Amino acid sequence: MRWLLNLLYGSVPVEFHSSFTVEEATRKLADATTGFAFSGTTSAAVGYVSMDRVSIRRIPPFFLSFLSINSPMVFLGKFRECNGRAVLTGEFTMHWAVKLFMTFFLGFCLLWPILMTWLVLGSGWREPRLWYLPLFGFLMFGMGVLVLLFYKWLSRKDIRWLSRVMEDALSA
Repeated sequence: MRWLLNLLYGSVPVEFHSSFTVEEATRKLADATTGFAFSGTTSAAVGYVSMDRVSIRRIPPFFLSFLSINSPMVFLGKFRECNGRAVLTGEFTMHWAVKLFMTFFLGFCLLWPILMTWLVLGSGWREPRLWYLPLFGFLMFGMGVLVLLFYKWLSRKDIRWLSRVMEDALSA
């Protein structure tokens, strides 16, 4: 069960140190990202950058940035000051929309066998042909886990790519 929770809700904590002040580092990272973009023929770092909140994700070529499914991995963090220099702390995690949808989907898949068993055995449906109905929940749950694994596979290079963009923007 811990593996599944880590698959959906797990994160990778990171820190990026800069030789700039917090204001300069914020401005430089904001310049390296765009707010909303059709990424065109190259990947783009799209997101929101302020001193209090940073949210950046990679948009692969030829995708619209409002579609969270095309890039499920996102960096969430904030700037802090350490010895007069900026430090960007945060984590790489799945996009909130993916987490929300998959939580409801997998929860329904776990509820399905219970409901169908109750309907088949307890409410007078005593049809022998309906014995397979509870099994669909387990099948859907397995398909949901496969979708999560596919999302992780799609974003397998996002952490490295976004880290490089942030390191380049924050380096002198």
